[in-house]
Amino acid sequence: MTAQDIIGKMKKTRRANIVKSKSDYKQRLHEIRKELALNSLKESPDLERYSQLITELEETKLLLKQVAAFSN
Repeated sequence: MTAQDIIGKMKKTRRANIVKSKSDYKQRLHEIRKELALNSLKESPDLERYSQLITELEETKLLLKQVAAFSN
């Protein structure tokens, strides 16, 4: 295996990892938004949980932006 082959394999693995990370973060964003909606529909929404979810939502958005920037 040549150095070029190794570099090519590493680049391919890196791209695959970035795609997986993006997919995972997008899925988590979907789950958080769903949980926020369900919490809001309750007769007495849990404000502490709402605050935690909003914080997690913002953190996940930031991570997704970082992964997107890293992929370019």
